[in-house]
Amino acid sequence: PPWRWRQAWPATAAPAASAMEAMALALPGPPEPPVTRYGLGLFAYAQSLDLAKARRLLGWTPKVGFEQGLDRTFAGGGLA
Repeated sequence: PPWRWRQAWPATAAPAASAMEAMALALPGPPEPPVTRYGLGLFAYAQSLDLAKARRLLGWTPKVGFEQGLDRTFAGGGLA
């Protein structure tokens, strides 16, 4: 796939994210910082959702699978 996983350690990544946020605040206009402390927090914990109940009660299935979703997310290179 065109994307790859990178591991960022909070002790190193959090200060870097803080610096990026500070620079974004100091400079007028876009762009937003590429990494934020909030964004790091989202990836600091393993997150998985069980879709079994939605399938069982609603007959729902996702329109996009996991692999295809990752491909779509990272296709533009903005998050890679």
